[in-house]
Amino acid sequence: MESRTSGEQLLTAQVDSGNTPSGSLMDDTADGCVICRDVVACLWSLHQERKDDYSEDRDINRDARVTWTANLYLLASSADGGCPWCSALLGGISNLPPRPWRSGDEVFDLKVTASRDAPTNFRVEQIETGTGAAAVGNLELSLYGVKSNDFDITSAENLDKARCVIDDCIQHHAACPSGKEAPSPLRLVNVGGDDHINLEPSDGKPAIYAALSYCWGDSAAIHAAKTLKSNLASRLQRFPLSQLPRTLRDAVQFIRLLKIPYVWIDSLCIVQDDNDEWEREAKKMMHYYGQAYLTVVPVEASSADSGMQLKRDPSLSPPTWTLAGPWSHDPHGSHLILSSERPKDHTTVHWSTWNKRGWTYQERLNSARILYVFGSSLRLECREGAWGTLMFSRPARDMWYSNPPRSSFEHGKFLPISAHAIAKMTKEDIIRSWEEIVDLYTLRMLTMPKDQWYAFSGISEAYATRFGCQIVAGLLRDRLLEDLVGWNRVHPSSWKKPSTETPIASDPPLSSQFPMPSWSWLSPNWSEDRNFRLRHSQVEDLQEPRASLRCIIADGNGDDKSIKLEMSGMIVREKGMVDQLMEQAHSSAAAWGYGSTRVSLDCKLRCACLDGRHAGCTNLYAVLAVASLLLVGVSPFSEHIAFRHPSDPPAVAFWHFLLIQPAIMGGLAGQSKWPQYRRVGGLHVPESRMRGGIAEDIINRKQETIILV
Repeated sequence: MESRTSGEQLLTAQVDSGNTPSGSLMDDTADGCVICRDVVACLWSLHQERKDDYSEDRDINRDARVTWTANLYLLASSADGGCPWCSALLGGISNLPPRPWRSGDEVFDLKVTASRDAPTNFRVEQIETGTGAAAVGNLELSLYGVKSNDFDITSAENLDKARCVIDDCIQHHAACPSGKEAPSPLRLVNVGGDDHINLEPSDGKPAIYAALSYCWGDSAAIHAAKTLKSNLASRLQRFPLSQLPRTLRDAVQFIRLLKIPYVWIDSLCIVQDDNDEWEREAKKMMHYYGQAYLTVVPVEASSADSGMQLKRDPSLSPPTWTLAGPWSHDPHGSHLILSSERPKDHTTVHWSTWNKRGWTYQERLNSARILYVFGSSLRLECREGAWGTLMFSRPARDMWYSNPPRSSFEHGKFLPISAHAIAKMTKEDIIRSWEEIVDLYTLRMLTMPKDQWYAFSGISEAYATRFGCQIVAGLLRDRLLEDLVGWNRVHPSSWKKPSTETPIASDPPLSSQFPMPSWSWLSPNWSEDRNFRLRHSQVEDLQEPRASLRCIIADGNGDDKSIKLEMSGMIVREKGMVDQLMEQAHSSAAAWGYGSTRVSLDCKLRCACLDGRHAGCTNLYAVLAVASLLLVGVSPFSEHIAFRHPSDPPAVAFWHFLLIQPAIMGGLAGQSKWPQYRRVGGLHVPESRMRGGIAEDIINRKQETIILV
C-alpha cells in the first residue's frame, strides 16, 4: 500500500466539504470523515431512537436500510489514518481481494440493526449485492458497546472495581444479605499467600469468606483432592496448592487477588468419606452460600480440571475502536468503546454446564451475590441488579440496573429475602413460583440419584422460611392433594414397544434404591434419564367428589424421606372399569390437548401392545399389573390456565386419579391399621368421558382409608 500521506491526500481529494454534515454528529463520531458518513448517520439515528424509547420499548429491535457507496482504497487509507468507523467497517468486509485495493466504487445495500439490549449494540449486514460488490464479498459486522478495552480479569483496575461494587452491594442493598454476623461453616480454606493452603476449623465464629460454586465433572483429580478421614489432620496443618485440580487452584489464587481471606469448597471442607458429617453438612450448604461474602462461579469451567483462564493471552483479545463524543449511554462516559466480541452475560451463564447441574441450582438461588468469572470479563449479580467489567449498566441507575422486586426470583436467579419483596407476592405468585422452581430443578442433572433430595432440601427449607409455608417432600402443604396429582412425568414420545414377548418390566423406582415417598416428585429417578422430565400441570381447587387427607405421618427424624400420608377416598379396583377409564389415554406431551384423557407413569414402563399401536394404547393396564385408581378430586384443568388468552377454550373439568399399587406385591407393608399403597402414576379423565354410569358408580362408593407411602 502507498504511504499514509499519499492515502490521506487521496482521501482529502475526495472530500467535498459542502456535502459534509455540520454539527456534532460528524465531529464527535468520525472526525468529519465522509467515507463512512452514510453508515454512521444511520447508526446514530437508531442509537437516538433506542436511547429515547429504551424504558418503554426495550424488547423491540430497531433496524434501517442504507445504501453505502465506498471506495475500498480510500476506506483503507482512512482506517490507517485513524478513523475508527472506517476501521470497523473495513474489518467487517469478508473475502477481501488481495491489495492493492480496487480503485472503483463498491455499492453495499445494508441493513443496520440496533439491539434491544443496548442502544450501542449494532449489527450491519449486506442484504443485496450492489454494483461491483460481488468481487469484494459481503459486509457483515457486529459492534458491541463496552465500558473498557481491558479484557484482563486479574488487572488491578478490574479487581478494584469488583471489590467496590461488592462492598456497595453489602452496604447499600436492602434486598441483599450482608452475612456479617452469621456463623461460619464447620471448616474453611485459608487461602494464604504462597504455594500452600490449610483448612481451619471455624468454631462457628463469623468470618469473611467466599464460596466456590463449580462443576466436578468427570475429573479424577477432584476425587484425588478430596478431604478424607485419612488426610484431615495433615490438611489442618498445611498442604500444597498443587494438590488441587486446576479449577480449584485457580479459584484460590483468584480469591487471594480479591483480598478475601477464606474460601469454602465442598470437596475440601467436608470430609467426603464420613457419611454422618456429609449428611449434616449437605443440609447446611444453602446457609453457607447465603452467608458468604461472595459466591464465585467459574462459568466456563465444565469440570474441576478446566481452570478459570486467569491469564489471558493479549493476542486473543477482540479488536476494539474508541469513539469520542455523545455515543456512550454510560452517564459518566465521555466516549464509547466498540468491540467485535459480545461481552459474556446472563446468556452465557444460562447455556453453561454449570447451569445444568442440580447442586448449582441451590447454590444460585441461595447465594447473597454471585461473581461470574469469564475468560475476558467479570459479572456480578445480586438481588438488586448486575454489574460487569465490560457490560454497561442500564440507564435506570448509575451502577446497577433495576430489577422489579420479583423479577430475578421469577427467572430462577435468587430467592428473595427482603420483607418488602416477599410482601408483594400474592398467594398465587407463591404457588406458581414454587412450581417453576420444581420444574427448573428437574431439568438439571445429578451424578448420584440420592442427591435429588439433598441438592433440593436447602431450597425447600429456605423457601418455607421466607414465605411461612410448609413444604412436605417437595409439595406445598396447603395444596397437598392438588400437588399429588399435579406433577406428572412427561414422556416426550409414545410408549416403547418391547423387542420380545418377555414379561413387561419396569426400571426400579428411585425409592427402591434410596427411600423417598412414592407420592413425591423426588421419588422417580429423573436425574439420570434425560429422555423424561417432570412437569407441573396446574390443577386448581379440587371439588367434590374428592379424597381427604386425614394426617401426615412422620417418623420423627426431621427429614422427608419416610413421610406417609393417611388418606380417605373412593378406590376403583375393577379391571374392566380401570381399562375403560384408561381407554385412549395419551402419554405423549405432544398428544395432550383439551378434552384428552391423560396418563403419566412414574417410572419407565414399556407398552403392552405388540402391534405397533403405541399412541392411544388400550392395554396400559397390563403394564400396571394390579394397579387401582384413587379418586383425588375434580377440578378445571389446563396446562396454561394461568396464562390463557381470552380466545383460548375454557378449562375443561377433569377427574383426577392416582394410579396406586400395594406397597408390597401380594401383601401389606409394615404394621399398619390401614393397607399401604404407593403411587405409580396419575390419570386425568375429562368429565365428558366419565360415561356409562362410571361417574355415578364412583360417587356412590364408600370412602376407604389407605396409607400412601
